[in-house]
Amino acid sequence: MPKVLINGVAYSWSQVKINILGRQVIGVSKISYSDKEDMQDNYGAGNLPVSRSYGKISCEASIELYMEEIEAIQKASPTGRLQDVPEFDVVVSYQPQLGRIVNHTLHNARFKENGREVGNEDMVVKTEIPLLISHISWK
Repeated sequence: MPKVLINGVAYSWSQVKINILGRQVIGVSKISYSDKEDMQDNYGAGNLPVSRSYGKISCEASIELYMEEIEAIQKASPTGRLQDVPEFDVVVSYQPQLGRIVNHTLHNARFKENGREVGNEDMVVKTEIPLLISHISWK
């Protein structure tokens, strides 16, 4: 009797597709993104909160790219600096063989740094670059 996968196939790195500047980026080894919202409980009479307040939403993101990919993206820059590449959206798609495709969009991204780091033990050159993004669409 064949094994039954109770929960199906888990999402994994092999299913991730990343699109930047209108093309699929294959020279990426990691992407990280999150958002957080300021919130607080408000107190009145007694020792329990009487209401809750919400504030700004801030986002953080970074992407780790192979040097070949960084050099290709820099060609879209008018000055050759990654920081001067115009705003772009980063679409991260999780595409399992069976199941629903999940898309997350990092809006209005800009590269915050341009640099390289390589050591004598490295077999490939890759660099993590922080991104400035305005917001994330989780659907």
